[in-house]
Amino acid sequence: SDSSITTTLSSRIFSWETRLEWIIQTISDADADVVCLQEVESYESYASDLLPAMQGHGYDGTVQGQYDVREIKRRAGKNERRHLVATFWKRKRFSPVNVTDSSGVEYAHMARGRTLTCVLQHVPDMSEGKEDSDTESTAASGPSLAVVNCHLEGHPRQYAARMRQLQHAMEDLSQRRTRGPDLNGLIIAGDFNCELQSSACSTYLRIGRVGRKGGLGG
Repeated sequence: SDSSITTTLSSRIFSWETRLEWIIQTISDADADVVCLQEVESYESYASDLLPAMQGHGYDGTVQGQYDVREIKRRAGKNERRHLVATFWKRKRFSPVNVTDSSGVEYAHMARGRTLTCVLQHVPDMSEGKEDSDTESTAASGPSLAVVNCHLEGHPRQYAARMRQLQHAMEDLSQRRTRGPDLNGLIIAGDFNCELQSSACSTYLRIGRVGRKGGLGG
């Protein structure tokens, strides 16, 4: 019958296997050096599906909850968020850089409940006749980039919470990252859950502060 055909087609079209194939194909077509995903269903989905698929297209990545992530503050208890954010980068373009905090602990990435921060260092193109012996020193001197992947608070009235979530990520870069390469750039990407033209978050991102000094009159 028509209904059974429709049900069969719907189950195929909306199956996770089909959607995953479309997602990876869309990312591959975009050919971006850095990819930031939000609402990854679970760590298991990342480890068993997303990461292997992305690695097949030349990417490495990390996600909240992975072994190489320093969990600074994650929400626990009945309000614990299931969905995660994940960041990927092209292996031929970037390599993650470990940073050291004030207590001497070294880690590659920093995670909070709503953000994941990575420090990536550019990998030079070694096809330009450089000697193999210079590879390590050349890579160590490449420019570094901080990537903040965020999925901010979604409640329309929680503008202060969204701003604090961004502030905490910036503080992690400026205070917790006490040793490591100098940063040459910063990317803040993701789902901000607010208008970036007329919100507290947009003001903070533009000028680094809010309130009366930030032009919000508060």
